Amino acid sequence: MKGVPELRAHRFARGSLVLLAVLAAAASADFKVSSVMVFKNGYGFVEEAGDVSLTEGWFDVPEVPQASFGLLWLGAAKEGLDVDRAVTEVTDESVSADADTLDEIIVANEGATVHVTVSKSGGEDSYAGKLARPVFSQRNPQPYPGYPGPTSSFAVPGPTVPPPPVPYSIEYVVLDTDNGTVLVPRSRVQDITFESPPTRTRSETRQTAKMRARVVSDGRPAAGDIPVTLTYMRKGISWLPSYGVMLGPEGKARVRLDGTLINDVADLEGSSVGLIVGVPNFILQDMLSPTSVRMTWEGLSPYFSQGGPPGGGGYSQLMVSQMANVAGPRMGEGGMMPGMGGPGPNPMEGFDTGSGAQEDLFVYSVKDVTLPRGGRGLFRVWDQDATYEDVYLLTLEDDFATIQQAVSERISDLDLARALQRPRVWHAARLTNTSDGPWTTGAAAISSVAGARAGVPVGQSLMTFTSPGQNVDLKLTVAPDVTAQRNEVEVKREINALRTWNREWNRVTLNGQIELTNSRSEPARVIVRRRLVGAFTEVSEGGVQSVVATSAYSVNPLSEVEWDLSVPAGGKTSVHFGYQVYVSY
Repeated sequence: MKGVPELRAHRFARGSLVLLAVLAAAASADFKVSSVMVFKNGYGFVEEAGDVSLTEGWFDVPEVPQASFGLLWLGAAKEGLDVDRAVTEVTDESVSADADTLDEIIVANEGATVHVTVSKSGGEDSYAGKLARPVFSQRNPQPYPGYPGPTSSFAVPGPTVPPPPVPYSIEYVVLDTDNGTVLVPRSRVQDITFESPPTRTRSETRQTAKMRARVVSDGRPAAGDIPVTLTYMRKGISWLPSYGVMLGPEGKARVRLDGTLINDVADLEGSSVGLIVGVPNFILQDMLSPTSVRMTWEGLSPYFSQGGPPGGGGYSQLMVSQMANVAGPRMGEGGMMPGMGGPGPNPMEGFDTGSGAQEDLFVYSVKDVTLPRGGRGLFRVWDQDATYEDVYLLTLEDDFATIQQAVSERISDLDLARALQRPRVWHAARLTNTSDGPWTTGAAAISSVAGARAGVPVGQSLMTFTSPGQNVDLKLTVAPDVTAQRNEVEVKREINALRTWNREWNRVTLNGQIELTNSRSEPARVIVRRRLVGAFTEVSEGGVQSVVATSAYSVNPLSEVEWDLSVPAGGKTSVHFGYQVYVSY
């Protein structure tokens, strides 16, 4: 077309524009995360603090917290003042953003002079005119999920913020030309040339949730500038413990605990972080407070998805399941968990931490933590001395006859089959916790600082919860110089020895022997455990028997015997046992 080549610099071809939308940032807030108490199960208590200016007693909370139901507190950190109410409301807010699609540019440039190239049968056509308000295709409203949470009388939904608006979808581009108004199907538009540089931003109205709280003094609205605190429990932060164990000479060791912090909650700047051992009983922790006006937890990485972290869920679940009381500062010291009205009682008190846990919760404290939202960090928690002893562990739990048959059926080479049937004796470091506080469960990387392998990692094991003064065994490797052989034979079978629940049971009596060989140049301490279904009838000297579990509906208990042996250098030691088991047929 004549007169338009110079306008090609402003041409936008169909489907060629891809821009990132930049939403207007909210005003910066004075609130700052002062402390976080972090559980292993993906939840944490967050305390924010800041100074606010009151207007007739009211102040705006910078961001509506995603809090668990019943676990949200606002407080005035000034004597004589109290926060008596907080209100969340949804308001309309005009925001500016980049026009990131061609349809949005058309809408943003209503009244601009353009030339539009349109495809048609056998060629193309063009129109010149001013953009008018386009005709939009009908928008299908997006379904919005219902309020989640347990079936409970507490599950009362609050106000809801509608989902983000559906992107513009134009059906007809409308042009005001000298010959009248032209409606061009959007699907036929090939390109648009603007006579002047087009507007690249758009404005729209969005609904935003805002929270306000009121501060009172003697029941009347307070005034002035005051410090306030906001404390709440929410999903999106967790920690995983890991250990480094250095084995030194003369039975001395150095144990280091590191905490990996996973933070999807808030920006931490010089914050105090408490790493909590154990999981308390918060019955509605998964239920969002109605004051949050959200339907689901937002802004979380896949680590906090319902299925757990990809590739590491098993370890995380193991960490969560460990209920323990860890020596350290109690939660709530120094006004850590204020209630409504300032540093009141600790809201964590009185919660049951579960079976096997102590009545109180304690924390590992890490100071001056700076970690942005979405960040991951590894922090040193403590470093302490310990003692250890080299021990060898042999635990037999399987049915000997079954394993013999399984291996023999798969392996034709007799010597190889016997080697695979041979029990494995583990070389382990038995650590003694000589500190004042327990060790929580976590992965432990073990290395040696003595001998030819000084500084070389020798293995990774699982540190289980260990109280002060107690021991924990960290497996290093299968011992090549301390080996075991076992043999179990049936000596008697009594047919129909027991009848119960309309079933006949045979009583089978077996005798067993375990022989240990020490090829080392020094004695070896070996802990031998034999666990089986049935009841021991006899054990050799030194064996300590116990019944691990007995079901009321089972004729056979789960039994165990343990020997603590010293096998002489270059020598052998044997233990013997007999047991009976009822077998149905």
